[in-house]
Amino acid sequence: MSNADDVLRLWVLQEEQVVTYRRLSRELKVHVNIAKQAMLDFYEANKSSCHATFLVTGTKKPSVDFNCGSSELTELFMKLVPVTELASAQQGLDNAASHIYSIEHHATNGKHVLAMANISAGPIRDMAEFSAVGSS
Repeated sequence: MSNADDVLRLWVLQEEQVVTYRRLSRELKVHVNIAKQAMLDFYEANKSSCHATFLVTGTKKPSVDFNCGSSELTELFMKLVPVTELASAQQGLDNAASHIYSIEHHATNGKHVLAMANISAGPIRDMAEFSAVGSS
């Protein structure tokens, strides 16, 4: 099973599993960015049959005044959101970015489901060459 579309069709639509980009990358033995693109393509083609979760990142002014005299102080913002909340999660962020994190047959009931999907992908050190983050 080496075709991303076949793997996602089986895991998401037939077996109703939650699939993260990390798990798909390891299954196909491809870089995580290739897995993300394959997942996004699959989601776009199958929107009526599945749901997607996105990781949103950006910076924003802190909600608490630390009174340190620096106007350059910013908070890093990271949040997992369903596709239905993607636009609202990006509002108010500077340097907002997002990427697909997972595809699931039904909307997830909690973040623990996403964590368990990553655990099933296996240890990070076993597939370091496919990671977007270098390791030694």
